[in-house]
Amino acid sequence: MTNKFLPLFILVCFTISLGTSCYYDNKDDLYDYVIVPGEAGVACDSFVVSYAIDLVPILELQCNAACHNPVDRRGNIVLETYNNITPYLADGSFLGSMKYEVGYAAMPPGSKVSACELSLFQSWIDNGAPNN
Repeated sequence: MTNKFLPLFILVCFTISLGTSCYYDNKDDLYDYVIVPGEAGVACDSFVVSYAIDLVPILELQCNAACHNPVDRRGNIVLETYNNITPYLADGSFLGSMKYEVGYAAMPPGSKVSACELSLFQSWIDNGAPNN
């Protein structure tokens, strides 16, 4: 009698094991994860730089979040759009401030942007600062 139910028992066990098997989640799916160029293990590729993709996130975090937005306007400077930034590119004050060069207000105050971020901005400016 038990031999009749053995194949059925094996089939039920196999079916249950399929429904409860392991699965894999990666951190991009689980978390609001942002890859920051130049951080540990992430290459800093400044060969092709996109204003919208590469630079806007840096500007949002380093410049606009607390100081240079339409509400706070620190130093009467707003860096929220491409057109707001271009005058400071032409006179060199944008990059001079980020590099903490003499004669420019050091920005962001207290903590420099990373070398990778600087190279991204430098490459973008060297390539004509396109609105891409």
